[in-house]
Amino acid sequence: MKKLASAGLAIILLFSVLQTTVQAASDTTIYINGDRLVTDQPAVTTGGRILLPLRAIFEALQAEVGYDAPTKTITAVKSGTTVILRLGSRTASVNGQSVTLDVPAQAVRGRTLVPVRFVSEAMGAQVDWQSNQVFITTTQQSVSAVSGVYATINGTRGDGRDVTAGFRMAANEVPVSHYRIFAVKANQAGSFNQNAALSVSSRNYTTVLPIGRDLNVSLTAQSRDTDGELLRGGQPYVLFVLTVGNSNGQFALSSSSAAFSLTAIPVISAVSNVRATDVGDLNDGRDLRVTFNKLADESQLNHYRVFVVKSGNANSFNLDRALAVSAGNYTVVYRTGNNLSQTLDASARDVDGALIRNGNSYRIFVAAIGQSANSLSSASDAITLTQNLSLAGATAVTAFDVSDFGDGRDLRVVFNRATDESALAHYRIMVVKSNKADAFNLAAANNVSNRNYTVVNKTGNNIIQTLASGARDTDGDTIRGGINYRVFVLAVGNNNYTGSNTLSASSGIINLTLNYGTQPAFNVGASDIGDNNDGRDLLVSFSRPADESAISQYRIMVVRTANANSFNLAAANNVSSSNYTVVNKTGNNISQALASGARDVNGSAIRNGTSYRIFILSVSQSGSGNSNALSAGSNEITLANNFSVPAVTNVAATDISDFGDGRDLLVSFTRATNESQIGQYRVFAVKNANAASFNLASATNVASSNYTVINKTGNNISQSLASGTRDVDGAPIQNGVDYRIFVLSVGSGSSNGVNTLSTPSAVIQLSNSSAQPVTGVSAADVSDFGDGRDLQVSFARAADESRVREYRVLVVKSAAASSFTLAAANNVASSNYTVIAKTGNNLTQTLAAGTRDTDGAPIQNGVTYKVFVLSVGTGSLTNALSAASADLTLSSPVLPATAVSATVVQNVDKTELQVRFSNALNENSVAYYAVIVVPVGTNFDLGAAHAAVNANRYIQVAKGGAASTTLFATDVDSNGTALTAGNAYRVYVLSVPQGGGTGTLSEASAEVRF
Repeated sequence: MKKLASAGLAIILLFSVLQTTVQAASDTTIYINGDRLVTDQPAVTTGGRILLPLRAIFEALQAEVGYDAPTKTITAVKSGTTVILRLGSRTASVNGQSVTLDVPAQAVRGRTLVPVRFVSEAMGAQVDWQSNQVFITTTQQSVSAVSGVYATINGTRGDGRDVTAGFRMAANEVPVSHYRIFAVKANQAGSFNQNAALSVSSRNYTTVLPIGRDLNVSLTAQSRDTDGELLRGGQPYVLFVLTVGNSNGQFALSSSSAAFSLTAIPVISAVSNVRATDVGDLNDGRDLRVTFNKLADESQLNHYRVFVVKSGNANSFNLDRALAVSAGNYTVVYRTGNNLSQTLDASARDVDGALIRNGNSYRIFVAAIGQSANSLSSASDAITLTQNLSLAGATAVTAFDVSDFGDGRDLRVVFNRATDESALAHYRIMVVKSNKADAFNLAAANNVSNRNYTVVNKTGNNIIQTLASGARDTDGDTIRGGINYRVFVLAVGNNNYTGSNTLSASSGIINLTLNYGTQPAFNVGASDIGDNNDGRDLLVSFSRPADESAISQYRIMVVRTANANSFNLAAANNVSSSNYTVVNKTGNNISQALASGARDVNGSAIRNGTSYRIFILSVSQSGSGNSNALSAGSNEITLANNFSVPAVTNVAATDISDFGDGRDLLVSFTRATNESQIGQYRVFAVKNANAASFNLASATNVASSNYTVINKTGNNISQSLASGTRDVDGAPIQNGVDYRIFVLSVGSGSSNGVNTLSTPSAVIQLSNSSAQPVTGVSAADVSDFGDGRDLQVSFARAADESRVREYRVLVVKSAAASSFTLAAANNVASSNYTVIAKTGNNLTQTLAAGTRDTDGAPIQNGVTYKVFVLSVGTGSLTNALSAASADLTLSSPVLPATAVSATVVQNVDKTELQVRFSNALNENSVAYYAVIVVPVGTNFDLGAAHAAVNANRYIQVAKGGAASTTLFATDVDSNGTALTAGNAYRVYVLSVPQGGGTGTLSEASAEVRF
């Protein structure tokens, strides 16, 4: 559009012949929309009318003007209003209606002045006069929505930095204040409207100012969606853009972009509710207890690390710093399946390497260390350890029925001594009726009569105490059978202690019965004796009761430490037979290593890294009517890799193909925790009938032709076997045979000759269960329709098509291809794939115009895709998915503008450079045209054109419209220099492509002198 400069030029020609006596109106002030209008030529009055230079008033009113030289006609247009003036006439036309100018335009000292009221009102403005002030108010222009919103994925960091948002500018940016870019979860796009957009917090969208051309905006790592969540991988989004006007209430919301997803990067959640408590007075780490909530999903977790950070350094402590902390300066806590509570040890240090001490303010962080990612918690509240003069109490109070005297001699009490007994005089064992236990507290315990509790002196060890025949409960009643009791232990301070006593938690309920002599085992111990990462590493020992006559067998119960305090006789009696180990009595004390398949009482396999306590259940003779008897728990034990050649774990076998030989068998396992003394692994396929007798000696003697060697890689192993692989008997691997897989860790170096055998995999039998996948999938851009007709897919048919019913071509956005699996392919809606019938030959197929990708979006230019082919199985055979094609982005060639011409028009008050050209023959891939004026003698090519556009040294012309524009002396050439009279120029037009790219440059216009 031609701007008001040409309007001024035309009106000068019109009214320069009309001279009228005028007088200065220097005391008159003009305001437009509240802003004072300042002009280089002061306002004048004639006939009671105010006149201003036409440039000043037309620029302020934002009119667009054309001048027809042959008819000397000026046409001014603004917001649907057309004003026509003819040179030499006092009559004007406003939207076809004649209007008489009571004061014509005037030429004063070579400047053209026009009447303010006529011009303003003709352009739809309101004019008010107050004393010597004129107030002009323009009609509010409405804003329009942007179009062509799209998202480009240009990274794999899994956050907003991977996204570039693009859109075409509003048709009229004059009333536009700014744009807001919203990322909306794709499943919420249908309900996202203008009201929803206006309610979004400013921190949850990206603001962009108008720049006079289409926009491409890179988001940041802190970009959030409209829910306030950081953009992340694996979540589908769409983009919306809200146009915000300069005036209140002016908004317009765009249509959404196509759905897109970022690459999902491995993440692991942070633990929560980290708390620190001062629990002792030892002036070291033993005073500091840390608790936190475990991760909801610990499947990817290796362990937790507890970091003690001086409060002054906590604000700068982050995950990177945490991972750099020396191993001696944090505490490792292994998962237990429950929330964690960990008291540090005496040697615990803060992250700076200083011992934990009273008087220092600390904050606690907990890192979750995963298999492929890590996370760091928020800090705990600050804690400063002090000398609290608190008394540590007894813990793990347990009560046992050990005899049949019918009095206190039947009740044995076991508890762990206080962690610090320095201020302790003795313990008091208090037996409380169960129905009163909930109300029994420290005050009640302190008031119990000395004849109604049992005193136990500290010994420096944990306590085992059988009560006396005359022992009484806290009510003064003698202890007897048939009554439910709970037992508490009161820690009593010595004469130097001035604080309060400490009451333990209660034992479980105990009811003394006639057991006819069934006695519990005692001195239960546990040792770590191997590196198999299963029950074989756990050696359990215990002392038999003096009288075993009433006992039929013992049951070894492995209990997670976190559950041990609540594990009692009733719980032991209810343990499933698959979750304990039976040991027959021998007349001697017992020492028993558990089996590889041994499980804890919850049914979980015995594993490294979990803290356990061991209990022994003495089982009464069948039919005797006796009750079983439960021992006290062992000390805690956590199995670890203590030996030189540990076994691999998690051995698994999968049927992955249908070759009928070893290639169908995928073996995976978790590498040994310490591979420093391991030379290689050997994979053995053992017929299931022989697996029970296959042991370390058997594995060592297998011929080298009958196992597969796998070298260690430092990572877990997943490997399919070779076509000629044989089982340990020398028979080829084949369909229809039940196998189990074992893996031998073969020692090297100082451990040469020391090998360790894994536990076996589950039974695997190979069979032909699926269709065969196609191979060699490729995709090509073969046309320029901008839809599926541009996409040609080729692939080599399945080797055996007798198992294939049909093929399905699946077009997947590349950003989602890494997570596109067979399960995902099977779930694609029938409208979102193309069926191709088998022909017995390799296939090449150009897709249809309406083809959609697997998200349901039409195939279109500018989106990067991968193509998969699904072989659909016949009968009960499962489907098979091919590998993906290479990336393909459809595009149409960006064609150049043609017939570029430039003409200089010399008007009265300024010079115009009028540029015309013909639009590209096909504008599908064109975003807009950039008109660039180049000084003659300048080397100018496509690269120089892009440099000029990037430096904003061009005039933008929309595609699809009139291919023309006008430049003035205020515009600049390709070097950034204002157009200068007398200089020679050529004009080029750059076709700028959609979504960025190289574009295409036109031929130059003929030389023109400005």
